[in-house]
Amino acid sequence: MIVANLDGEIDMSNARRLATSIADEVTNDVLGLVVDLTEVRYIDSAGIQVIYDLHERLNKRGQRLRLVVPPDSVIARTLDLVNASRAIGIVDATETAVAAMASPGEEPG
Repeated sequence: MIVANLDGEIDMSNARRLATSIADEVTNDVLGLVVDLTEVRYIDSAGIQVIYDLHERLNKRGQRLRLVVPPDSVIARTLDLVNASRAIGIVDATETAVAAMASPGEEPG
């Protein structure tokens, strides 16, 4: 499993580069990807698209994506507006995401 700890801003100026960097690290033999957005201050539609594209790509390969987002953060509200919490597993701690991936069939809440 890969854990990506991101910080700063994810927007159209860096979203494509970020997507490529993450995709290059997630090989076919890993269980999935945990993206920790705890230190991300801003995400725009290009960043959200990266998340959905990663989710779709991993899902097609039988891998999982989990996002770590503090529940009271601006990022949580943004992701909630685009229903990411329903489409993608979002948890509030990296340890929770890792544990959920290690337990087959368990989905984080």
